[in-house]
Amino acid sequence: MGGKRAAFLALALSLAVTGCSAAMEKRALEKSGIYEDEAYQRYQAALEAGEVVPDGEYRGYASDAAELLEEADKPAEEPEGVKVTLAENARLSVSLYADQEMTKPVAGDGSVLPGGTALYARVTVKGEQSGDKYVFDGFRIRAIRADGTVEVTEHRAASDGLVCVVPSDDTAALSILPLGRYEDRVLTLSAQRLTASGTREAMSGQWLVNGKRVDASRVMIGSAAGYEVRFDYSTVAESYYPDRAASSPEIAEEAGGVAAFGRQEPKGGAERFSLVFRPYVKLTLTNKEYIWLFRDGIVKSVTVNGEALEKVDRKTVALGERFRVGDKIVIRVKSAYRVAAGDLQVTGPVETDNGRTAEYTVTVPAWYYGADTKIEVVKSEKK
Repeated sequence: MGGKRAAFLALALSLAVTGCSAAMEKRALEKSGIYEDEAYQRYQAALEAGEVVPDGEYRGYASDAAELLEEADKPAEEPEGVKVTLAENARLSVSLYADQEMTKPVAGDGSVLPGGTALYARVTVKGEQSGDKYVFDGFRIRAIRADGTVEVTEHRAASDGLVCVVPSDDTAALSILPLGRYEDRVLTLSAQRLTASGTREAMSGQWLVNGKRVDASRVMIGSAAGYEVRFDYSTVAESYYPDRAASSPEIAEEAGGVAAFGRQEPKGGAERFSLVFRPYVKLTLTNKEYIWLFRDGIVKSVTVNGEALEKVDRKTVALGERFRVGDKIVIRVKSAYRVAAGDLQVTGPVETDNGRTAEYTVTVPAWYYGADTKIEVVKSEKK
């Protein structure tokens, strides 16, 4: 019964016992709207039936009104049991059930369940921020007692999906929080150098992960954030260079004796980093006859990786000390001469100047591991 109805009944009672005039009583009742009230209509019917006591009070009305007023002020009864709420985890999708077969869903917004109810959960990882590095790790459960005390427990994920059993004691509410964690990322680091015989040995240098020195070949880092891996070989940078084709992943930057792989993102970032270093190749242009190469006109021109080499009056010309695999030297000589370069790759001749000169291309091949090599200009055997 609402407050308005109770007020009507109170007004009727007061009019019945105060002895107001009939006209005043009628105007007051009309203004209040009580004529439409069911309880008042019951009172009028009882009045007409002679069920009013001599002092003007309806024999059953006061008790009925008191009962109705008490009913209006009485709070709604709460259902018996334990109130269960499920907290949210932005990386997990969780559904609660009241049976192991997971056919009876339970709303996580305050469902009231009887003690002894076993709760099960279906959990999946959502989102693509970290791939499979974020995993479900169980539940944290807060049991709130009737006296206000709180007990916190953590449960690891059960194979059958069981979360907990609703207590049958004085527990008033359960708050269930799904937990997750980021698994550590394991990085494997390897740096080797090629020897003159083609074998590999450990390379001198220092690994850096997120700017910090790493002395082990395996290192564990968190998987929730991006990371950067570098290798500092500055102490031997004058003698060795990283072989990009043999290294993995792709080297993003190489400067100042540091090879950097670039920033790796949490999802899809590389976990194995391998570097292979080669010795620089020193090349010298010479001839067995020990004659002036440019002055005597034996060598017409030399280009190194597309750039012309300055002509110098020497019998032996230094071409450079830091050649890498794939570098090319193009040498144009008199047609009576040819170019020999040992284990380097030589292509030609290509006749130029109407057969008066010949052009040879010398390339540092991937199979070459030597450090110092002479390129010789010798007389051609062709007559």
